[in-house]
Amino acid sequence: MSTPSNSAAHYTPEKIQELVDQTPASGPKRSLGLIALVATLGSLLFGYDTGVISGALPYMYLPHSADGLQITSWEEGWIGGLLCLGAALGASVGGKLSDKYGRRHNIMLLAIVFFIGALGCTISPNIWVLYFFRIVLGFAVGGASAIVPVFLGETAPKRIRGTLVAVDQMMIVFGQFLAFSMNAVLARMHGGPEVTLANDVVNNSGEVVAKTGDKVAWESVQHFSNVMIESGNGMTWRYMLVLATLPAVALWFGIRLMPESSRWYVANLRIAEAIGSLKRVRDEVRTVPSPKRSTRCWRSSARRPTRRSGAWRRSWASSGPATCSSSASSWAWPTSSPASTRPCTTRPRCSPRPACP
Repeated sequence: MSTPSNSAAHYTPEKIQELVDQTPASGPKRSLGLIALVATLGSLLFGYDTGVISGALPYMYLPHSADGLQITSWEEGWIGGLLCLGAALGASVGGKLSDKYGRRHNIMLLAIVFFIGALGCTISPNIWVLYFFRIVLGFAVGGASAIVPVFLGETAPKRIRGTLVAVDQMMIVFGQFLAFSMNAVLARMHGGPEVTLANDVVNNSGEVVAKTGDKVAWESVQHFSNVMIESGNGMTWRYMLVLATLPAVALWFGIRLMPESSRWYVANLRIAEAIGSLKRVRDEVRTVPSPKRSTRCWRSSARRPTRRSGAWRRSWASSGPATCSSSASSWAWPTSSPASTRPCTTRPRCSPRPACP
């Protein structure tokens, strides 16, 4: 591991070229697609943990005897709101921590926090424990929103940087879709919030609404005062939440195999590590620009006639076709065609607009 220099002035172009020639890759090659897939598992967890609670809440309303938490509408609001509070905290400190310790290092820690938060919510015995772990889970959600896009943007070459960062946003939505899908599958398997009665339920008119041993929907009997519950399917909400631990485990193992951000190494003047990291992810043949693409074009200071103006037509008629220099570094509107120029029939690659009419 290299020791950071006191000043960036130590790294002259010759010194950097020497390091490029001498520094090997810091590990096996990793494709950018694999890096994006692994890193955006944090974004998938972001989406899953924010979406899964919508399907879990109806089962939390079941009484304790039916394996629910017997929550109220007030407590339901806090369950959703505390995750946002934790996310705000995680987003505010996540960037500073990643600047200090590294993007890859912090994503690995976020995987642990995601796992602890999801598992803690799953095994919560009461509402207060659930509150605490929802804050922990929110911290991981906010940290992922701050660190994962930065890691992708600093790792990818500019030709696909926008695409990879857009994948991060797509994975958030896909995580929400996955949460709703898992909720639907589990609700289909276990049924809606149901309870098994331990007594006959009688309404105010003395009529028997449900008999002992009947399995009924909780919403149909929850307003009766003489209801005794034998059991229920309240454990379903725990199954929904515990599924979030699987992507967290995959993220922890996967990110350990990925290189650190070379941009973070450079920011800390660890140039040798930055070069080694770049050699793991960059294709030098595709990344290094060709001389034609690196040529800079410039325009004449004279006003260029437009196609729609009569001046353009008069200029074309009087001087012939416009010409470009053979180096494609400038263009002009000559009155004659010198030997050093040729008719401009093609657009120079470096010009953002057609160089000739």
